[in-house]
Amino acid sequence: ILLNSIYGESVTVTNDNVQDILPAASLLQLNGTDIQRQCALFLASHLEPANCLGIYCFADLHNCSQLKQTALSFIWTHFAAVVHSDEFLTLKANEVEELIQSDEIEVPNEEIIYNCVMAWLKHDQTFRQQYLLTLLQHVRLPFLSARFITDICDTDPLVRSSHKCRDLLDEAKRYHLRPDCRKVMTGTRFTSRRGKDEHLIVAGGFGAHQRPVDIVERWNPRTNEWTSLQSLTKRRRYAAAAAIGKRLYVVGGYDGRQRMNS
Repeated sequence: ILLNSIYGESVTVTNDNVQDILPAASLLQLNGTDIQRQCALFLASHLEPANCLGIYCFADLHNCSQLKQTALSFIWTHFAAVVHSDEFLTLKANEVEELIQSDEIEVPNEEIIYNCVMAWLKHDQTFRQQYLLTLLQHVRLPFLSARFITDICDTDPLVRSSHKCRDLLDEAKRYHLRPDCRKVMTGTRFTSRRGKDEHLIVAGGFGAHQRPVDIVERWNPRTNEWTSLQSLTKRRRYAAAAAIGKRLYVVGGYDGRQRMNS
């Protein structure tokens, strides 16, 4: 098949031959060739939560960088589903660490990261408990809810068995109990993940000479860029805002002369 490809003949990549063709292409240093690209495109089109980790490792093993990055992006986007796959439980400790330390993971809450780490550890606890601290320090514990920390983390025998892990939990509790101390809490653990497909909207406020403004701007955490949006109908500061569906409602506030009720 590889010879046919080298001489320009058409090759059909299938489920039956892709796991033979890609390693052979790598062995023969056919990186960047059409046959490798065909294999990469074929596997990328078949990515799903149940197999993406295997495809990621397969691409890494056979020096297929494009497929590796595509699989990694898929893993980050579908992380909440990926961690429930059988493949996740068979990963090595360094592979789990590489995944969970990423800022790009898209999850609705940090509890998912904590739960997947504990599930991986307890899948083979006798051997894997040695990696508890290594992995737990990559969980953004301060972003767990206070109730989750006290009801789940604090009561887990495996976590309680480690003094250093308990120190991490105490650090997370201080984050919740002492908002005034957050400015001095630095490092990755105190930084939210950028992977969420969410934006920060800033509406109104005041500019020069404390005058209310009608400016609306959006911050994209992925690119760290600000963009201007449509202005408010009236200048205002001290307003309240609420997101309902895909709409943002800004109400109340002060326009410089009177308090507003709409």
